[in-house]
Amino acid sequence: AAGVLVPMRGRIEGGRAADGGGTNYVAPQGVASIVERVFSMSSLSPCCSRRAAALRHVAARGEEARSRWELTSADGRCEQFDGVVVACPIPDMLALIDTGEGGAWLDGASGVGRADLTGVQYSSRYALTLFYPASAAAVFAAHIDWAARYVSKADDDAIVYLAHDSAKRGGEDGGAVSLVVHTSVPYGIRALKAAEPEESVLADLRARVGKLLPWLPEPESLVLRPWRVSQVRYPVALPGGAACLPLRPAAGGRAAPALVLAGDA
Repeated sequence: AAGVLVPMRGRIEGGRAADGGGTNYVAPQGVASIVERVFSMSSLSPCCSRRAAALRHVAARGEEARSRWELTSADGRCEQFDGVVVACPIPDMLALIDTGEGGAWLDGASGVGRADLTGVQYSSRYALTLFYPASAAAVFAAHIDWAARYVSKADDDAIVYLAHDSAKRGGEDGGAVSLVVHTSVPYGIRALKAAEPEESVLADLRARVGKLLPWLPEPESLVLRPWRVSQVRYPVALPGGAACLPLRPAAGGRAAPALVLAGDA
C-alpha cells in the first residue's frame, strides 16, 4: 500500500533456474527504501555511517544490575546494549566478535563453530552503472523491449546481467536513464584476486557492453563498484534449519546478554 514494493512490469529476457517462479517485485525508490520503511514502522532510530570497531562484555555491577554489551565505534564513541544482533558478512562478523568475549564463546560453542563459519564462501563480482540524460529514453525504447536481460556465456564470458534499471523500477517521470551491468562470479574473483586496476576493469567492461549493445550513446557519468561480497556461494547449515546462531558462554560461565549472529551465511 505504501508503494515501497510494486510488481515489476517490464519483461525479463532469459533467466536462471535459481530464480524460480512467481511475481517479480521492484523497489521504485531503491532497495534502501525497504529498510527505511521497516525502521519507520518501528520505535528504532537507526544510526548510520558508523563502523563498529569493538564489542566487549561488561560485567554487572550491583545486585540488580545486568551485564551488557559495550560497542565501540571507529570514532571512539561507546554505547551499551542489553543484546546485540550482528548481521554482516562472516569475515566482518568474526573480526568484530574477536575483539571481545564473543570470539571465545564461538570457539566453545557446540554444533556450529568457527571452522563452519570460516568455511562459508561468497560470490564476488563487479557492478557497473551507466547514467544517460532523459533524452536517451527514446534511444533505449527503439532498440530494446526488455527491462532486464540475462546474458549467456555464448554472448559474453564476463557479463551475466544487464538491466534498463530506470525502466525496471517503473521510471516514467522523464528523469535520468540508467543501465546496470553485473559481471560473472569467476570474472569478479579473478580480477579482484589479481588486484586489477579499476581503470582496466572499467575499460574492459565498457568494451564488452558496447559489443552487446552497440547502439548505446555515450554516458553522462558512470560508477563501477567492486562487489567483494555479493551472495553466499557455499553456506553453513545451522541445526534445525535455523537462520541465526545465538552465542552463550561455555558451561559454567556467567549468564550474559544476548549475542546473536545473523549475517548472510
